[in-house]
Amino acid sequence: MSRVVIELPDDDASELVEAARRGRTTPERLAAEAVRTYLHPRRQLSFIALGASGINDTAARIEEILRCS
Repeated sequence: MSRVVIELPDDDASELVEAARRGRTTPERLAAEAVRTYLHPRRQLSFIALGASGINDTAARIEEILRCS
């Protein structure tokens, strides 16, 4: 593991310390996680309407659909 020293404005450093306290971690661990997230972002996949057929009346036509199956 490597050590990197960064300089932050006082107000940002205070916010980092407070956020770490709220998250029950250390400022160092929180900063390391932020860097990892920045360097390796997770892909956000939208699953909304992934399998949409474009047919809106399926529930109303269920008996007809089942008869044809």
